[in-house]
Amino acid sequence: MKNRLCATAAALALALLAACPALALPDEVWHRGTAPLPVVLPGSVPFGDIGDHWAAEGITWTYSRGLLMGTEPGYFSPDEPMTRGVFLTALGKLEGVNPSLYPGSPFPDISADSPYAPYAGWAKARGLIQGREDGAFDAYEPITRQEMAALIDRYLDRDPPPYDGFLGYLDAHTISPWATESVEAIRRMGLMDGYPDGTFDPFHTITRGECATLLQRLAAIRYPEV
Repeated sequence: MKNRLCATAAALALALLAACPALALPDEVWHRGTAPLPVVLPGSVPFGDIGDHWAAEGITWTYSRGLLMGTEPGYFSPDEPMTRGVFLTALGKLEGVNPSLYPGSPFPDISADSPYAPYAGWAKARGLIQGREDGAFDAYEPITRQEMAALIDRYLDRDPPPYDGFLGYLDAHTISPWATESVEAIRRMGLMDGYPDGTFDPFHTITRGECATLLQRLAAIRYPEV
C-alpha cells in the first residue's frame, strides 16, 4: 500500500468533493423526509486537532449533529483510519434509525449491548452489509475505499448511469468484482474518485476526516429536497 501523508489527504479531499454540488443545508435543522436532525451539540467543537485541517468543516458539521464523536477528550484524530463500526453507526444516525427497533446483534463479534449492534441490525436488514466469510463484521477494523464505495452505493439505492464495464483507473484490475460497479457509480455521483496518479487504490483505508466530509456531502445528495 502506498505511503500517502499530507499530500494524499489534500488530493483525496479534492477528489472526494469533485463534481459535488454546493452544500445547501440549513445551519440549525435539516430534514430527512419528515424527521429533522437538529444541531444536537451546539457551541464550539471541542477538538484541538482540526483547526487548520482541510476536513474541519465536515468534522464540525457531523459532530454538531451527533454523527461522529472524538476519539478522546479534545481530539477528533482526523487522519486516523475510520473503522467499519463507527462509520456504519454514523450512517444509521444519518438515516434516522431508531435503535429500539433492532434489538440483539446480527453478528457474533458484536455483543447485543454494543452501541454498534442496532445499526448493524438495520444495515443487515436493508441489505447494506453481509459480514465476512466467517460471519463476523469486524467492527473495529478500518474500512477500505472499495468497501466504502459499495456501502454508499447500496445505501443510496439509486439507478446510476449504465455501466459499460470500463473503469479508467490504472489499478482497476485490483478492485474486487463485487465492488467494481459501486466504485464507478460513486465516481459518477461525485462522491469518490481516484488519486492524481490515476489509481483508485481499493484497499487503502479512509480517514476519519475524509469520512466526515463524505457524510456531509452524502446528506446533500441523499436529501436533495432541503
